[in-house]
Amino acid sequence: MYATGKMVALLERDKGVKWPDVLGCGAYPFLIVSERVKEAWDREGVGGFPMEQIEIAAPLPKKLVGTVPPGYFWIDGARLRGALTDFVASGFVGVRFCPECGTRTDNIPETSMRRFAQGGRWPYVFREGTWNGLNLFTTDISDCKFFCAEAVVECARKYKLTNFRFVPIEDGDDVRSRGLKYM
Repeated sequence: MYATGKMVALLERDKGVKWPDVLGCGAYPFLIVSERVKEAWDREGVGGFPMEQIEIAAPLPKKLVGTVPPGYFWIDGARLRGALTDFVASGFVGVRFCPECGTRTDNIPETSMRRFAQGGRWPYVFREGTWNGLNLFTTDISDCKFFCAEAVVECARKYKLTNFRFVPIEDGDDVRSRGLKYM
């Protein structure tokens, strides 16, 4: 399956008290940003990323009934491949790619044991010379796992953009990472 075009989002009725600049998505790991984020990125020259509109469907969350949601967009990570991963240095075991669809898999139990044996913290490492300089990009890990340059963090800080979670690359996917305090 591959997402294309305009999407419709149905929000949980019991969550949300204000409209954030980044919406979480549990059904599929989209990166969904508000119009405010898009405008800030445009003003700061962070990048014109491939985006498609998200329509917020009724009913709205209870505490947001009577408000007007901002415009939201999902970012197409499949069109933002910006680096290749050094899977061994990043702690993955048995990485394979499907020759038909290109989907990556790894030996999840072995990868977990390897990382646990090393304290659970494995940095993401990109293969030398493969980053193309984009400020926001995906890798061959997944079209839905986004990485960013400092320009994205600084823009979020400057414009006080809400609900981002920036995890230092050195933390990899360590669940204990608290992320960066950018505001």
